[in-house]
Amino acid sequence: MPSALDIPKTGHLQSNGLHRLTCTFQTDDDRREVWAELEEQACRAWIDSPARGDAWTRLLIFEMMRIGGEFKINAPVSLTLLRNLENFTEAFIKWYPDKLHPVTLSPEQIIDDTQDPVDDSALVCFSGGLDAAFSAYRHTSGQAGRNTLNIKAGFLGAGLDVPLAKEQLLLDVEENARLMLKDLGIDKLYVIRCNYQNVFHEHAALWGELSHLAVLAGLASFLAPSGYRNLIAGSSAPYDTLTIPWGSQPITDHLLSQRQFRVYPDGHGFSRTEKAEKLKNWPFGVSRLRVCWENPQPGGKNCGQCEKCKRTILNFKACGAEHLLEGCMPSVELSSRDIRSIDLATLSLRHTYQTLLQFCRQRHLSEPWVKDVEFLLNYKKPALWHLCRKRRITRKLYRIFFGRQNWKLN
Repeated sequence: MPSALDIPKTGHLQSNGLHRLTCTFQTDDDRREVWAELEEQACRAWIDSPARGDAWTRLLIFEMMRIGGEFKINAPVSLTLLRNLENFTEAFIKWYPDKLHPVTLSPEQIIDDTQDPVDDSALVCFSGGLDAAFSAYRHTSGQAGRNTLNIKAGFLGAGLDVPLAKEQLLLDVEENARLMLKDLGIDKLYVIRCNYQNVFHEHAALWGELSHLAVLAGLASFLAPSGYRNLIAGSSAPYDTLTIPWGSQPITDHLLSQRQFRVYPDGHGFSRTEKAEKLKNWPFGVSRLRVCWENPQPGGKNCGQCEKCKRTILNFKACGAEHLLEGCMPSVELSSRDIRSIDLATLSLRHTYQTLLQFCRQRHLSEPWVKDVEFLLNYKKPALWHLCRKRRITRKLYRIFFGRQNWKLN
């Protein structure tokens, strides 16, 4: 018996006033119910849409690849989405042959949407972070050139980076996002609650590394029948320091699209510091940025001491605009020790600080904190480097085989 996505054509009113849509993820030895809660009007539009299976298929594509084989989808799915997902799955299976497996999607009906009308109406993924703020500001101020989209509303997925159990924090994040968007002239914010993280909690690494954009795009596409034809998803890395493979990058992001719901990865032409430089022209938005996920404070404020908070302060220091963060950080002052103690745990994180240092050098900045960033990159080497430092002979061999240039700063 093939695995299946069972998608009822009903929504159930909840005590919070939202309507719950469900999908049963079923395999030979497992059965899990995933739900999404959204506003009544959006729920009705989804129920009446010809391709009800699109959102769930997109949302659960990585879970299906984790199992592999044929999946019956008990709802209609758009032809253009199926075509794109075939290429999407091929890419990730090639990158992760030990984790992910080929999957055959078999919907109850295929909807030919190849001639459906399109337009530039857009949702923007928005939780108040720097990448999202940059994309929202960029498009509403007409700075995306011919790629500028008409943002009609923001979208926030609740229960993903902030757990559903943290109700007050979710409310704080939502209120902050509404205020930021309203300042840009965007009056509507859709909040869709989802239990994906709870249902697949044992696969938390899959979310962080792979499925985050697919889940966000899946939730946002519940709103496609309400007239939103594009989803702007802020990028986290520029083209010159991409981490590949990764769940969100410009090679595969667009393959989560269909004819009437295009996933638009935005901002890959800018480093994080370059985004901060653009955002300093929106002081209100900067004063309400929410970047902290390790230790968020009451009211959704940032802790100011985790890696991401420190990184954000440094991004704005490089632009001479760290004072704009005083509304969302307990302090914008960083000591030499604060900077030098940052843990560069991943290669992508290392790249982020390299682009920061490159920005500083291009603008001939020579403040003491820039020297601290140089120290961080020169001496915070991967574990193998530290091991080699303890053994001079081994260190010489390391240089012979791997080359000192591997650690040379650009």
